Amino acid sequence: MLLLIDAGNTKIKWAIWALDHKPGDWLEFQSVSHHDVGMLAHQWTNKKITHCFISNVAGETMLLSLTEQINAAGIHPSQMHVLHSQAQYG
Repeated sequence: MLLLIDAGNTKIKWAIWALDHKPGDWLEFQSVSHHDVGMLAHQWTNKKITHCFISNVAGETMLLSLTEQINAAGIHPSQMHVLHSQAQYG
């Protein structure tokens, strides 16, 4: 199972996807406000997640909060991959 996280400027969107499913055929998905980041570990615990991919434009503080939640969910740091996004204008 893959945990896919998109931390945007106002919301955190996440989905769990199995490799044997079609792209977009999510097993679970949710969108939460930044204020609710502390509840995410509960959502991700016991999901048999093998890798976590994060796209983050919400800043380093949000990335640290997400990392704490990922660790609290029992996902090993070696399973976490951060995709460094850059804001684009125009």
